[in-house]
Amino acid sequence: MRIKNFRHSLFSLFIAFLFLGISDTHAQNFKLELAKYHIDQFDYKTAAEIYQDVLEKHPFNEVSIRQIAFCYQQLNKNTKAEQAYEMLDSLRIRNIKKPQKFIKNTQPFFLEMT
Repeated sequence: MRIKNFRHSLFSLFIAFLFLGISDTHAQNFKLELAKYHIDQFDYKTAAEIYQDVLEKHPFNEVSIRQIAFCYQQLNKNTKAEQAYEMLDSLRIRNIKKPQKFIKNTQPFFLEMT
């Protein structure tokens, strides 16, 4: 009962933030915290969906890529986990060499949940 109320409260808070027009950064941070909560509850599918949502708006978010890879690994979707880890490695290597050029000229990275 307590967890259900907590989830309802989180959801209500999320909806309130949307209607109040909070900044994109605050919304992203809230989503990252919500995804972390789902990982703590071993709900890797929901966490992966939230991280995917973050990646749609911020495709170079290293935290989201690393965490979605972890979620896929826990869900035994090893091919997708490997793709995400490779993207993370590629992003780190390219950011060290030419961060601005890489970000401007690279297509977004998305993983489908199927």
